[in-house]
Amino acid sequence: ELGYTSGLFGKWHLGGPDERANDMGWARFAGLLRGAVSAYDRWDRTVDGDMAVSEIYATTQQVDDLLTWLGEVDGPWFAQLAFNAPHTPLHVPPAALHATDLAEPPTDAQMFAAMIQAMDTELGRLLGALDLDNTVVIYMGDNGTGNRLLRDPYPRRRGKDTLYEGGIAVPFVVAGPGVRVGR
Repeated sequence: ELGYTSGLFGKWHLGGPDERANDMGWARFAGLLRGAVSAYDRWDRTVDGDMAVSEIYATTQQVDDLLTWLGEVDGPWFAQLAFNAPHTPLHVPPAALHATDLAEPPTDAQMFAAMIQAMDTELGRLLGALDLDNTVVIYMGDNGTGNRLLRDPYPRRRGKDTLYEGGIAVPFVVAGPGVRVGR
């Protein structure tokens, strides 16, 4: 054992509701046991096995949970944050989290863009709270964009759930002290 306290925040997308993250070695789990929320402003939030409905925007709640936990942890830690956004259901996030121009009614592409901006806003809030001189951050995307939301250069029907570039190309960034680019 290396002496790290571990925390998983956001979606636990493995197994069923009886296979909880805490049982798999995570000291703290706060999020949802399924891969997607039914609504981002009313969802089943589980904290260390106890479930209650949250009416806080899911992306905001997930960062809040992580930041609260960081304030409680003494010593080295490892945290994983698995946002649900920008997963379906598509929606318009709280206005303070995005600056997307929206039609009335908003298009799916506009809602998707607003959801990404909201996630980026919350990720920025998290990064702003971390001691980045003493933290390695690994950012990795999900498994591609849904086919109906693909944009150039990715053709339709070559996105999520396919082995085409649009279904497997995801962002991956590692940054922190001692992390070097190249060989």
